[in-house]
This record gives sequence, C-alpha cells and structure tokens, in this order.
Amino acid sequence: MRNRFIHATVSLVVFVGLSLLLVFLTSSNWSQASPAGAEAETHGHEHGEVASDHGAGGEEPDGHEDHEGDHQHEHAAHEALSLDELSKLQCEHDCATIECDECRYELGVAKLNPALAEGLVRAHRVQVEQRVRNALQLTGEIQLDLTRVVEISSAGSGRVETIQRLLGDTVQASDTLAVIQSAEFGQAQADFLEAQAKLDLARQTYEREKTLVDRQVSSQADFLTARKEFVATQVAVAAARKRLQLFGLSDGQIEVLATTDPDDKFGQLVLTTPIAGTILEQNIVRGQLVSPAQRLYRVADLSSVWVLCDLYESDLAALYDRMSSTDKVEAQLRVAAFPGETFKATVDLLGNQLDRDTRTLRVRLVADNVQGKLKPGMFVTAFIPLVECEPVVHVPESAVLTDEGEHFVFARLTDELWIRRDIAVGHRDKGLVEVLAGLTEGETIATQGAFMFKSEVLKEKMGAGCAH
Repeated sequence: MRNRFIHATVSLVVFVGLSLLLVFLTSSNWSQASPAGAEAETHGHEHGEVASDHGAGGEEPDGHEDHEGDHQHEHAAHEALSLDELSKLQCEHDCATIECDECRYELGVAKLNPALAEGLVRAHRVQVEQRVRNALQLTGEIQLDLTRVVEISSAGSGRVETIQRLLGDTVQASDTLAVIQSAEFGQAQADFLEAQAKLDLARQTYEREKTLVDRQVSSQADFLTARKEFVATQVAVAAARKRLQLFGLSDGQIEVLATTDPDDKFGQLVLTTPIAGTILEQNIVRGQLVSPAQRLYRVADLSSVWVLCDLYESDLAALYDRMSSTDKVEAQLRVAAFPGETFKATVDLLGNQLDRDTRTLRVRLVADNVQGKLKPGMFVTAFIPLVECEPVVHVPESAVLTDEGEHFVFARLTDELWIRRDIAVGHRDKGLVEVLAGLTEGETIATQGAFMFKSEVLKEKMGAGCAH
C-alpha cells in the first residue's frame, strides 16, 4: 500500500512540473512575438504611407511600368484613327507624334525606308471573303479565256522586214507587231491605184458625153458606151478596195493610199493586234518568208482566265441545285504558288457530257486575273459554297505577331510608316488565319519582315522610346 502511495505522489509531482514548464515556455514565445508583430505592423503603416505618397504624385522606384500601361491605353485609343487624324496628334517635342522618332512608339508606329522595305517586306491587301463551310472542293487547271485570244497571220505571202514586238511584250489594240514586204499586197495596191485612175478617166468621159448629148452634139450610142465604161470602172474600184480590206486595211487607210505617193511604203504589209494583251507566241524572225497559213503571233488578254474543274457525278445534283437557286455562283480558288491567298471566281458553265473513264463532268469557272498571278497551266483547288455564307477576313499566318498574349499585325500608313493593329483571331487553316476584328477591307498589311516593325515598336519596353 505504501509503495502505491509513493508512486502516485511521484506521478503527480512530475505532471504538475511538466504543466508549469509548458505554461512558462508558451508565455515566453508570446512575449517575443509581440514586438516583432508590432514592428511589422509599424512597417506596414509606413509602407502604406509611402504608397499613399506615390498615389498623390510621389516618385516611384520604377515608373516605367505605369508609363508602359499609359502607352497601351494610348495605343488602344489611337489604333483605329485614320492617317489624317493621327497626323494631328502632337507630342511634347512640338511635332506630329507619328513623325517623332522618340514618341511615335506610343502609337505603335514603326518607320522603315521604302528602298529597304522593298527587298525585306512583303505586303498583302486585306479582302473580305465568304466563309466556306459546306462547299464542294474541286480540282482543276487554269486555261486561257478563248474569248480573249487572237491568232495573227499574214494576209499575204512575203518576207519579214522588221519586228517591233517580241514574245512577252504587253501590247495595246492596233499596235504594230511586224512589217512584211509582200509582192501580193503590192499588186493589190497597184490594182487599186490603176482602177482608181481608170475610174477618174471614165467619169470625165461620161460627164463630157452627157453634156454633148444634152446639146445634141453627140450620139446617144456614144453616151451609153461612156456610161457603161464608167459603171465598169466603179465595179473594178470596189473590187480592188475589197481586196485591200482583206489585207487588213481600213477605209481610212485606203483613202490615204489613193491620195499619197504610191512609192511610199509600197507593198509593206503591217501586222497589227486587234486586242490589248500579252504576246504568248512569236513564230517570226527578220528575213523569214511567211505565208497566210502560218501563225506568226498569238496574243491573249490575261486579265481574265478560265478554270476547268472536274465534278464527280455524285456531286452533280448539289451543284445543279445551287446554280438553279441563284443567278451567280461564287467560288474561291487556291494555288500552290500563293499559299496565303485566295482568288475569286464565278461558275460560268456546267458541262453536258460525262467522261466515260473518270465519271466526271467539266465545270468552267471564270476568274479575275488583273494582277496576273494566275498562269495558264497552273493546278488549282476550287471551293464552291452550296449555301450563302457569312463574310470573313483571312490573312497569311506569317502576318500575325504576338506580344504578351495579344495578337496584332502591322498595317501600312504611308510608304515608310507602319502601324500596329491589334486583332482578334479565329480559326487557322492551311497557312491562313481568320481575323474576327481589328482589320477592314482595303488595308495593306505586312506578311514578311513584320518582325522588324515589332522590334522597333517594342523598344520602349527595353528603355527606349519617348523621354517621359
């Protein structure tokens, strides 16, 4: 019993001792923490006062961040302004902001010498297209528009004397291509001049005999003979004139021939082009003997071309319904030579006969080719929408730049000034990016070399830029 009492007493003493020690340690830690907390609180108040001072106009340790933010707000406010409106904005250096080498970065404007840009920068004109979602995709080939092609031959045999236009030259209607010395043409000229001279003589004889008959000095038989000769020479002149017209002479040129020296350029047959276009073939050299059966030149107007595509029999009904529902079916073309561009075309003709081997039908499209990028012989992919689609803007992927998650492009203001345009982008497909907002039709953007503009505009983030 005594041992149990002693053991319980010892346990109680140990428990009380440990409890007192724990209370003491806890009190000491609290006492040490209180000054530190007070110091931190005091420091917080001081920091708050400093922050208040900054808010009231005090100097910040690094003021460039707020200034950069101001620039971003200014850029957002000015990016949609026109060139005239931007030119009216003045900077602190008493000049137009877009012309100031220190302040134009605030507007997102970069400057590049036009001579340097010509070799480093490639531009693209923004166009509004139709979004193609439900569409037929056809393959085809570009060919000449046969309504805009002319083959030029010599109307008479002869020898080539001079050549004035060569293969690849651009010509206008009525331009001289070559001059041929032709004996046949010279004979036609001589026949005309001879018939004209006989007509003048026959007219004089007829008029004289008519006067004599009226005076009853000459016989009626002589008068009738003179009139017959006069009519015959008129027919001969008309025949000679027609022959000259077959050689390509106009009525005005024939009249000039009748009143000028016959030795002047006699027998020179001038080849001219009836249409404006480009010389695609030249089968003629100086001194060559030519005949009417030879094709000497081929001239084509390439401002419009045909695109012949193959349509599978299974797709005929869909395209037929589309053509029946509207007078004009638009299409879009893409070629491998210009992967970042689309070209507009119109469905012109649906063939009437299927190919027995391929079970396809020919579809003809007419494409505008004013820029001359579409070349006969190119393979194309055509997209023909089956339903009306919403307008959309696509730009080459190489034109879109990023900075801190923002997408933008550089649009041309003048020959040497380019401005940053923030854009919202959509789908990306085959080297093209859909632009949902930020660009308008007709603007010119940089698709190659835009990184130079980006580097220049972002100088302000590296400490360059305006002197604020």
